[in-house]
Amino acid sequence: MAGVSSLSRKILRELCMNSRVTVTELSKNLGVSRPIITKHIQSLEREFGLKYTIDLNYRELGLGGMTVYYISFAKKPPEPVIELWLKKSNMIQLALKTRGDFDLVIFVLASNDEEFAKWNLNIGLDFSDYGISVNKSDMDIIHHGFVPFSEKIIETTKVDDIYKRLLIELNNNSRANVRELAKKLKVHEEMLRYYLSKLVKMNVIRRFTTIITKLEHCTNVMFFVKYTYRPGAIERIHEKRKIYFKKESEIPLYNEWQMVSSISGSGDEFEWAIAENQKQAIDERVKIHERLFKQDSPVVKLGIVENTLKGVLAIRNVNIKEVYRKTEWLPGQNYTGD
Repeated sequence: MAGVSSLSRKILRELCMNSRVTVTELSKNLGVSRPIITKHIQSLEREFGLKYTIDLNYRELGLGGMTVYYISFAKKPPEPVIELWLKKSNMIQLALKTRGDFDLVIFVLASNDEEFAKWNLNIGLDFSDYGISVNKSDMDIIHHGFVPFSEKIIETTKVDDIYKRLLIELNNNSRANVRELAKKLKVHEEMLRYYLSKLVKMNVIRRFTTIITKLEHCTNVMFFVKYTYRPGAIERIHEKRKIYFKKESEIPLYNEWQMVSSISGSGDEFEWAIAENQKQAIDERVKIHERLFKQDSPVVKLGIVENTLKGVLAIRNVNIKEVYRKTEWLPGQNYTGD
C-alpha cells in the first residue's frame, strides 16, 4: 500500500467524500492539472476497483431498521447451501463468511416489521440440521460507515417511482453526469437536477460516495463488544473516540475503522476494522477495548472476514471526524472528539 502516491490518496478521499466532484473541481482543490487528475482516477479505478455509489438513509425511505447478526454452526453447512439461503431473501444486504468466534455476519434491512419477524423466525428452522446459534442486534446509531443497498430493496421503498429509478441508477454509478441520467430516465435535465436536489434535501441520500472493491493482502475484522459499565465509562468512551479522530500525518489509503455502531441485543457496540495483517488488526484495533475498558469487563466476539457471500464490502477513505454521527454523552455537551 506504500506505493500509492500522496496525490492518489487525496483524490480517493475527495471521491469518497463526494463521488460527484468534477475533475475541474479536483484540479482546483488539489492544484494539479485536469489530465493528471484523470490519469490518477483511472489508475485508482483499475487497481482498486472503485465503485461510485450512494449512502442511503433507510428511515427516510420508509424501511425498517438495520440489524446485524453473527451466526455460528455446530456443523458448518456447505457453502452452496448458505449461498442458496442468501439468495432467497431480499432483506440481506451483506453477508460475510468469517472465522473466529462465529461463522457468518449478515446485515439485514426489512421493508416492514412483519416481513422481518417471519424471516427471523425461520433462520433457526432453515439450519436446524447444522446446530445453528443466532445472535442479533439492532444497529441503533450507525456512527460511521454504511452498507450499500441492493437494487431489490430500493424497489420496495415508498418513494415515488421516478425517485426509485434514479436511486437505482445512482446506486450503480453515482458519478454519472446529469445528461446521462436524464437520458436513461427519459426526463429533462432540469427536472433531473431537481430530483437530485430533492433527494439530498429529504436526507434520503446521505452522501454520494466511492468504495474500494479490490483491496488485497488486508485483514477485515468484525467484532461485537458487551460491557458491564462502571463509574467513569463516559470518559472512557470519550477517550476511545479520540482514537477514531486521531490526526493523520498523511491521508491513508483506507480508514482503520470502517464501521462503528451502537447496538442493542447481543452487544453494546459493533465495529468493523481493517489493517494490513491479522496481528495488527487485533492488537491495534480490537484490543483497544480490552485495554481502555478493562474495568468495564468487556466481552469481545470477533470474526476475521474470509470472503463476501452476498453484497459489497464497502471500504472507504473518508474524513471520519467530518462524517461521524455524534451524540450527546453529557448534559448540554455535544461530543466532538477534540
